[in-house]
Amino acid sequence: MEINLNPEESIELLIPKKKYPPLRNEDWVKIPMFFIFPFFLYFIISKSSLKELTEGFGIYFLFILIAYPFFVFIVIKNYYKRYLVAFKWKYIMTNKRLLIINHKNLIEKFFNYEDFPQIEFEENAYGNGCIIIGDKESLFAESKSLTNYRVGVNYSEEDLILYNIENVKNVYNILKSKITNYTIA
Repeated sequence: MEINLNPEESIELLIPKKKYPPLRNEDWVKIPMFFIFPFFLYFIISKSSLKELTEGFGIYFLFILIAYPFFVFIVIKNYYKRYLVAFKWKYIMTNKRLLIINHKNLIEKFFNYEDFPQIEFEENAYGNGCIIIGDKESLFAESKSLTNYRVGVNYSEEDLILYNIENVKNVYNILKSKITNYTIA
């Protein structure tokens, strides 16, 4: 692995990773919803004829049948992206910045310690976990407008997350000690 470092920069730590499925706490809500919904839909269809459904629900029923595979595709695509990040990407701490190397051995992102965004971590029972860089998206997305207030499960995968880190709390503390502008949120 060839990385172009600045002249005054040296590698201090190659962050160790475990090989396990990159599941987060939010997944324990998202995954069951995708299995429960088809059973709910099957129950509705089995209790009435298709003609009754199309007359009663009409366009809503067709929208649900078309939209569900689209949402399943989005979730599968997000898990595939997460798989690439969890198993193929590398995280390197230098004396000046944090480097994130993608599956093509190119620098995907880097963060200088002088202007590092907010960080948080999630830890499992074995001490492994992930580090979330930036503002953590909530489990439930809120939509506030003048006419309605809606709360739903957030299916976004836009967070920058370093997955499958061994001893995540120790790595988090090392990273936090290097960040010069770190403030407790």
